[in-house]
Amino acid sequence: MATGGELHITCRPVPKTFIDFTTPAPSGSATSPAAEGSILTDAQYTADVEVVFQDTGVGIPAAEVDQVFTPFWTKKPQGTGLGLALTHKMIEEHGGTIHLTSLVGHGTTVTVRLPLTPPSLSPLAQIS
Repeated sequence: MATGGELHITCRPVPKTFIDFTTPAPSGSATSPAAEGSILTDAQYTADVEVVFQDTGVGIPAAEVDQVFTPFWTKKPQGTGLGLALTHKMIEEHGGTIHLTSLVGHGTTVTVRLPLTPPSLSPLAQIS
């Protein structure tokens, strides 16, 4: 918000919903309770954590909202286009989601949802 504005951050627990238990995990992942052959544990019934970042900045045009998570896409003269792309990747690897909505002239809202109990990393994804 180069010209100023307000930033509101809200953090709250969000109970799991029915859709969380019926949506299959992404390909090659067993992070969803609905993953084939998985057994539900007590930890999978706990809440997620939701963090909402809401600003009163200039907003992002609708045609550009779908591009903000694309690697190397940027509107900043000194930007690399990697910040949101890497953020998106890290959140997904921790079993979470990130969603962005924006309205030109009114601001942007980014909602990050992470499981309270993160999924265990597969041996190939672990950092040694």
